[in-house]
Amino acid sequence: MIVFGNHYIAEKKKIKVKTAREAAAGPLNRLTICNCGGTCYSLIFTVEHQRKDGIYDMPHLPIALDVQGKRVVMVGGGRVAARKCPGLIRCGAQVVVIALQLSAGLRRLEKRGWLAHQAREYRAGDLAGAFLVYAATDSPELNQTVRNEAASAGILVNVVDAPASGSFHSPAVVRRGSIAIAITTDGEAPALARRLRRQLATGFGREYALTARLLGAIREKLLTQCGNRAYNKQILSALAASDLPKLFRTGSFAEIDDLLRGQCGTGYSLTELDLRKEDSP
Repeated sequence: MIVFGNHYIAEKKKIKVKTAREAAAGPLNRLTICNCGGTCYSLIFTVEHQRKDGIYDMPHLPIALDVQGKRVVMVGGGRVAARKCPGLIRCGAQVVVIALQLSAGLRRLEKRGWLAHQAREYRAGDLAGAFLVYAATDSPELNQTVRNEAASAGILVNVVDAPASGSFHSPAVVRRGSIAIAITTDGEAPALARRLRRQLATGFGREYALTARLLGAIREKLLTQCGNRAYNKQILSALAASDLPKLFRTGSFAEIDDLLRGQCGTGYSLTELDLRKEDSP
């Protein structure tokens, strides 16, 4: 994942954080989460510490959060919830929506069995067992109530109408297969983040997803057949720097096979790596 934003190079400090839940409950409590729509959530964790001159730095640590099988509580059933739930579902989260009514999009997801709906108002205790929480109602007061309960329980929470008061917020994301490019401006200019996302989306087509799949298949085969880590790294670095995306984009499969044969030897053609040519752009 590539993250654009306001980043700082922090001095080395001994900051002990045992778990994300502990961080959410204490002063190290800002987390940016990227709705990448893949098998995980990309996170940007903000650690706040005071320098000697009294100025606070907020460096961001990109990490990946596995939400598969985890309970995620969405309080609110409107448009914002409808935008966030599909990405959570694609990541394998067990989404529970608490709202009197659901938007049309959320009703379709419920009918397909992809989320659970509790058709009532939020009440204390609803966050028990939650891994992530979204306060996504049209009531600022209720959102803060949800936020306070989540914070007291050490649960990461996104407050949609006041992101700074929560633990994380969602940057703009460009997703191509296993590749996620997240753009954040630390909440200062979300419109600019959306513009950057559109610009990046035009430059990164499906050929990059196919290139990532190919390199992943080669890496797995090399790890199985060749124990020379330095040699494997050299091959993968050379392929990553090659014209593979362009060759996929133009459908130049014979040239791809020639490139793989030259770098890896026999047994590494697209067919032998079980990559279907009809998947190309």
